[in-house]
Amino acid sequence: MDLLSEILSSVQIENTSFGCLKLTAPWGFNIPLNRTAHFLCVTAGECLLSRNGQPPMKLCRGDFVMFTRGGESTFTSDAKANPRPLVELIQEHYLPDYSIRLRDIPPFIIRAGGGGAETDIVGGAIDLPEVAGDMLINALPEFIHLSSYGDSAARRWLEPLMNLILGEVDMAAASEQGNQAVCKRLGDLLFLRIIQTHWLQRPEETSGWLRGLADPKICKVLQAIHSAPQKPWTLESLADRSGMSRSALAGRFMELIGEPPIQYLTRWRMHLAAMRLAGGERRTAMIAEQLGYQSEVAFSKAFKRVRGVSPGAYRRSLVRAHGAPRESA
Repeated sequence: MDLLSEILSSVQIENTSFGCLKLTAPWGFNIPLNRTAHFLCVTAGECLLSRNGQPPMKLCRGDFVMFTRGGESTFTSDAKANPRPLVELIQEHYLPDYSIRLRDIPPFIIRAGGGGAETDIVGGAIDLPEVAGDMLINALPEFIHLSSYGDSAARRWLEPLMNLILGEVDMAAASEQGNQAVCKRLGDLLFLRIIQTHWLQRPEETSGWLRGLADPKICKVLQAIHSAPQKPWTLESLADRSGMSRSALAGRFMELIGEPPIQYLTRWRMHLAAMRLAGGERRTAMIAEQLGYQSEVAFSKAFKRVRGVSPGAYRRSLVRAHGAPRESA
């Protein structure tokens, strides 16, 4: 069972926005603090990245960075450049009436700066659905850095994918049809590739279930839970799967995942329940049965304990935020 593929396959991004910045020194911009994941890749030239008060980091052609949970980040041509909010650059050079969220903007090309050395940046914002996104985003570090020139594995896919994104940005500028759908698929591919590459290279920087996948014995427990969440798992039965004692499993699982095995099982069940509610399943009793609960009442109590609201209230919040969910077959 390829657990990483299973979880990644269950997550589809809600929205993606892409843009190309063609900047000449001096220049600078910052990205606001929010929950949206942002990425930027330097495709020509170089720049400085400052984030969360840390010393500036030099980025060169081929460097890719992602901020998975937002964060204060500033990009400049040099240490003396004065940064401006990226929203202001968009309003000034692309959409004068733009006042909505950065993630809602259509593909764009911006040319700005003082006329000096040129730096080209491909960037974007990626939105994950709340129901699925938190479990994935919280397992990742807040900042991911990949370099296509120092890493042959990243080089094989990063530069070609950036070229595809640039192509879609150019087509959108020419008013071509179909860009929204293509950009969403490219956003899916980009996000999944980033997670896969980062986990393969630096699993110790991940947390939760992602970090647990790197431990063969804990991975067996995760596979058991994910392959059959409806089973009445106990610490003893999971310990049998791992080949460890109950105390050894409990300690190792807590160390890597950050919570006890049975608590993780409950949280994964509620994650699946939320996904099914978002998909249009209205029969709470059916969801409860599918996830191994003997009664709808027991399931509802567990859901409220984990998600903070009852299944019915959760469903109503989805309708308010996104309209009626699609009906399940």
